[in-house]
Amino acid sequence: MTITLGDKKFKYKKDIKQFVSDNIENWAHGKIDKKHLDFNFMYELFYRHPELERKLYGSDIEYFHVVSKRNKQLAYKCFNGSRDTFSWKCCISQKSPSHLAMVKMAMRNSVDFQIAEYRNINNTICVDCSNNLLFCDVDHKKPFIELFNDFFEEYEVDIPDLKISTKRNLDEIKTTNFDLEDEYTKSFYDEWTKYHYVNAILQYLCKNCHKNKTKKE
Repeated sequence: MTITLGDKKFKYKKDIKQFVSDNIENWAHGKIDKKHLDFNFMYELFYRHPELERKLYGSDIEYFHVVSKRNKQLAYKCFNGSRDTFSWKCCISQKSPSHLAMVKMAMRNSVDFQIAEYRNINNTICVDCSNNLLFCDVDHKKPFIELFNDFFEEYEVDIPDLKISTKRNLDEIKTTNFDLEDEYTKSFYDEWTKYHYVNAILQYLCKNCHKNKTKKE
C-alpha cells in the first residue's frame, strides 16, 4: 500500500523516516511555509499525528521549522501564534510516544549542557576525514543508545516512577525534561548526568561522516 504525503509517495513507513532524516539539514535553513516545496509533505505528515486536535490549539499551521538538527526535532507555528514541537516519528507510526520514549528524550536533553561545553572548548575538526569546518556535529563515539542501555544495566531504575515535564524554552518551544522537583527523578537525573560525563566520548564529525556512521549503527 502506497503512502502519499503531498506530492511524494512512499512504499513503506521506513521510507518516510529516511526521507525526513535526510532532509533535516536542508530544512534547517529557514521556515517551511506554503511557499516551500516540502510544505505539503510536512503538512500531511503532521496531520497523521495521533493527538492532532490537541496539537493544533484551535488553529492551523502557518509554518514548520527545525529546532534541533542534532536531535532531528521539528516544530511549528500556528496562525494564532501558538508554537510547539511535534514528533514526526509519531506522525509516521500514528502512535503516541511511550513513557520509555519520553524518558529517552529527556535523557538526551538533560546532557545538552555537556554537548554545549564540548563545542565551546574544542576545534571543529572531523575525526574521520580531518576537515576543519565552521560547524560539525557533536557525536557520541559510543552510540547514545549503548550508553543508555549500559546505564540501565548498571543502575536499577523504576522507569515508570520517573516524572517527565514539558516546558517552553526561550523560543516558546516545548521541550521534554525530567521533573526535578520529584526527589526520585532528581536523584536519577544526577546519576545519569554524572554517568554521561564520565563515560561518553564526544567527537566532531562532519555531516557526511556523521551520516555514514549513523547508517552503520
